[in-house]
Amino acid sequence: MIFIVTISMLIVTNAQDLILAGVALECQSLLLYVIISMKRYSNLAVEAAARYFMAGAFSACLMLLGISVIYLSTGSTDLARVSIILHECENLPKLYLSVVLLLAGFLFKFALAPLQFWIADVYQGSYGYFASYMAMVTKLPTLVLFVKCMIYIWLGILYMDSLIKLVAVFSLIISCLYMVRELNFKRFWAISSISHMSYIVLAFSLGDYQGVATGILYLFIYLISTLGIWTIILRMKKNPSHDITLTEFFTRLPRLSVIKNHQNILTLFVVFLFLSAAGIPPGVGFIPKFLLF
Repeated sequence: MIFIVTISMLIVTNAQDLILAGVALECQSLLLYVIISMKRYSNLAVEAAARYFMAGAFSACLMLLGISVIYLSTGSTDLARVSIILHECENLPKLYLSVVLLLAGFLFKFALAPLQFWIADVYQGSYGYFASYMAMVTKLPTLVLFVKCMIYIWLGILYMDSLIKLVAVFSLIISCLYMVRELNFKRFWAISSISHMSYIVLAFSLGDYQGVATGILYLFIYLISTLGIWTIILRMKKNPSHDITLTEFFTRLPRLSVIKNHQNILTLFVVFLFLSAAGIPPGVGFIPKFLLF
């Protein structure tokens, strides 16, 4: 199933047709629902899958409805052709409706505010390896499709960039307020991903090469930090429990190394990864945030 999910991601990344991208995106989502609920004797896992399914189905309906409105307005779902038609026929009334529907669907997929309510429960109820997989790669194809829609469709729409910036800043504030009182590791990392996606979307919404380069750099550093931290977590517990806390993580960290002399090196490595994820010097995650501002 993970293999088919990966193939679906590649199709979404390379698709130039909105219908093909939507079908591949839903193929990816349907298998993720099944993967999350494979631990069927866990109430949290089943609840997480059900919550993810309801949120994903609703976002899919919004995105497909937005694609349908684009087809009604332009007679095509090919991004290049849609872009040409929209530049020839400006101020199409139906276009604004499609923009709102597509943007709402992307907000669900990215778990950006005010549609972020599902992500913490889904991460908490997921199996350890699948939670790390979701944290690292599942949002990449959706982000690529988001950038394509922005370049081909949204850049010429008045106030669209301002709307995306406003959503990103609002999501950033909401995620910071949630993280202050969160101690569960999986839920903490899920909420922190909202702030990271906010920065990435904010960078891409600038609409120039510098913004895109900054967003790609931020995404790359975020993936490396996530990979390192989840590798440590999975080394600590092959199947991290639903209730593993940040306190437990840092308490057990010095006992992970087989060679006693490597304990301090491992601890410093994890601290560096957390500083990088938080964007605090000397962590490399500070660089894209500095460039963005």
